[in-house]
Amino acid sequence: GLPVMERISFFHALITMKWFKFFILVLCSYILLNLMFAGLYLLSGLENLSGMTPENPIGEFWEAFFFSTQTFTTVGYGRVNPVGMASNIISAAESLTGLLYFALATGVLYGRFSRPVEKFLYSDMMLITPYKDNTALMFRIANAKNNVLSNVEIEPIMSMTITDDNGVASRRFFALTLERNRINFLTLSWTVVHPIDEHSPLYGFSPQDLEESDAELILLINGYDDTYAQNVHARHSYKWHE
Repeated sequence: GLPVMERISFFHALITMKWFKFFILVLCSYILLNLMFAGLYLLSGLENLSGMTPENPIGEFWEAFFFSTQTFTTVGYGRVNPVGMASNIISAAESLTGLLYFALATGVLYGRFSRPVEKFLYSDMMLITPYKDNTALMFRIANAKNNVLSNVEIEPIMSMTITDDNGVASRRFFALTLERNRINFLTLSWTVVHPIDEHSPLYGFSPQDLEESDAELILLINGYDDTYAQNVHARHSYKWHE
């Protein structure tokens, strides 16, 4: 029931989008803003811009556009300058817009560089294999970066569709008990083990049971990144066929 604008986080989108999309967005918004101000200069009349030497209507547009880029970036070469109230108001508004635009772009750029980003590698498949006197569910994770992660914790949650005695199907979530859910340092790899005993929701399950219940293992990983001195978080999941 929230309004559309309240459901959108522009800062989150700018921080998390791909680098290529981010630079394309910055470039396109920069060009569009300067096109808008160039149009305003043309509407106010080029006689209000002193020092212009256009040779044709197309040249007039490019003169206004590049004057806009110089004002927007506060470069101001000085060859062209506004005269008259209308052009001075437009250039003043553009100067303020340019300052705010580059402050925002610089802040987001710094935020993207300074944000700690995890990079874990996960085994392609999980294994249900003999373990001690019983069986266990196993998978492996590794730290793909050359930094040190400490106090790494994993919280595995098994999600399955369970049908009760009345034939009503519902999605249920079970916290899995691990042999070890926390390690001090993750420098190489970690084989995560869930013993399948009588307390496990997977006890007595066959491959067909996993498929019918549409089982999915959801992993929540939390660790401390020494490089950034901040906590990092990661999520991953394995479907029943994995």
